[in-house]
Amino acid sequence: EKLRFTEAYFCGLFNLSKYDFFADKRFAKIIADFQPDIIILHGNRATTICKRTLKRNNIKIPAVGVCHNKRIKGLIGLDALFIILESLRKVTLELGQKPRTNYYMPNVIKSDLNQKFESYKYNKPPMIGFMGRLSAEKGVDCLLKALNILKRKKIEFNAIIAGDGPCRKKLVTEAKLL
Repeated sequence: EKLRFTEAYFCGLFNLSKYDFFADKRFAKIIADFQPDIIILHGNRATTICKRTLKRNNIKIPAVGVCHNKRIKGLIGLDALFIILESLRKVTLELGQKPRTNYYMPNVIKSDLNQKFESYKYNKPPMIGFMGRLSAEKGVDCLLKALNILKRKKIEFNAIIAGDGPCRKKLVTEAKLL
């Protein structure tokens, strides 16, 4: 079986604010076109648009948030939260996030890059997605590095990155170098 290596697709999701209901329609089309297995969200605007789009269109794709600051009310209720500060984990629990969906991950993680990857039963190959503002603090450069590790290990996958922002050109260039 021939392996396909990653392509990171960038598509802008123009929106005026997190209350832009036209952005919901555009995001629903992106989801329909790319059929991701999971959606990773950074920030309240992306989360609000995503949650509303999934609910209104009865789309059953897990939405995962990355929590790195105190503006977290909009993240509550996602399928999972990855939180980089222990103090924020406690706040999310107090706000109603279920403990089994609340993952504390310190900002620095030790991992074994030689660990065997076990495939899940999702799309073949799995589709990895990100939606958010393309700015330095969102860590999309880290996502691209992680995708590159998967590629080097010959793990088949596809990825889509949706958003716009000051780092867009740089990230598109980095993605092309994968």
